[in-house]
Amino acid sequence: MVVQLYSMPINVIDTLPERFERKYYLIPPEVGFAYGLLRQTCFMDSKYPSEQINSLYFDTADLDQYARSASGDFRKDKVRIRWYSQGEKLSGTQTLFTELKSRRGFASTKQRLYINGGYIVIDALGDGFDVNGPVYMTSGSLIINGPIRNDNGALDYTGVFQMSGGFLIAVGSAGMAQAPSASSTQDSAALRYSSLQSAGTIVHIQTEDGEGVLTFVPTKAYQSVVLCSPQLKEGVTYIVYSGGSSTGTVTDGLYSGGTYIPGTELGSFTL
Repeated sequence: MVVQLYSMPINVIDTLPERFERKYYLIPPEVGFAYGLLRQTCFMDSKYPSEQINSLYFDTADLDQYARSASGDFRKDKVRIRWYSQGEKLSGTQTLFTELKSRRGFASTKQRLYINGGYIVIDALGDGFDVNGPVYMTSGSLIINGPIRNDNGALDYTGVFQMSGGFLIAVGSAGMAQAPSASSTQDSAALRYSSLQSAGTIVHIQTEDGEGVLTFVPTKAYQSVVLCSPQLKEGVTYIVYSGGSSTGTVTDGLYSGGTYIPGTELGSFTL
């Protein structure tokens, strides 16, 4: 895989610092004593004076994760939603974190990924943007070419890929294709072709009125295209073209300016 990072404002955090934890059983009469010991060495967080931490865990239909936890398995992974507040109720502006928590013995880590700007270009043989945890993207550009095998995907994440801004184009195989989550506040489109498209075949998307949204030339064969862009709007109908050419300037496969000379119209979709 080739990754090019053109701009340092990208803020990527895939694994929070490892910590070691021990858990102890207390009978009710001992709880007050335990709190007293903790308050001698631990300070209250001024932002959350009630010390409230809320978690919602996900599991399989067979409650596999619960069974592993109840049995004391020292090697386990959990996907959860966590929020920090002064109570259990969620407000309309509450910040939620989707996390992958991994525990190996007494050591545990939490994985998240944030993209808050910058410019990332990925050319992949295996999984393209491969994150063993959730992704949060607020701005910046992410361009992914590949993979071509159906046992990999251009996007590969666990939990959510939440986009509230920025630009994403991911082209590759269709077997394990993923797209930004429905919880994203920015609209996206996921296209799947009935057959493999040759590398170098332009993907063009425009509105019914002819306003161009995307003109992109992939470097690898592809059968899936995922686009998330501020130019995509709910309620608008878009037309998809394959092939053709453009008189614009191309950078990392993206055309800007110029005129698109239509290839084959494949169909349309409405967000």
